[in-house]
Amino acid sequence: MRYRDNPEGTKRLLSLANRMNALREAQGITKRELARASGLSAPTIQRFEEQGQPVNFTALYEMATVLGHNLEFRLKKTKE
Repeated sequence: MRYRDNPEGTKRLLSLANRMNALREAQGITKRELARASGLSAPTIQRFEEQGQPVNFTALYEMATVLGHNLEFRLKKTKE
């Protein structure tokens, strides 16, 4: 199953996007500033935050780093 076809995956991605958006706003950083500092485009930041459009791990890592946070991922066995 593709990630975007998985409602739970979409829900989790939107949750992450909302958390990143809240961190960015709390620090007074604009989307454009985050984009510039992380090496991403402003439209990429906007689509991720507003629509939960998937971005790659490197993009997530760069955004988190600019925002002063680390990323932690874990693998969990899926329910069968």
